[in-house]
Amino acid sequence: MFRLKPLHNNVILESTPQLKEETSTGGLILPQERQYSTAKYEGKVLAIGPACKHVRVGQIALYAQYAVREEDDVLIIREDDILAVVNDV
Repeated sequence: MFRLKPLHNNVILESTPQLKEETSTGGLILPQERQYSTAKYEGKVLAIGPACKHVRVGQIALYAQYAVREEDDVLIIREDDILAVVNDV
């Protein structure tokens, strides 16, 4: 069982960083600091608070870069800061 229980409209995510090595049009390898503006911030929903209406446990959620708080190797985020969820097709 998961030991953290989110309250209100908070969501607990397991982070899945998607940074990869990128090169410029001139062939230079860009350092990771420069890639954050284009990085995908996504995570798997591990737990949701009782007021959450739009996400479910197990979904992959895309979230705003600066909206997270790290705690015990997971991310705590408000449901309002989730930009989208990945639909199973």
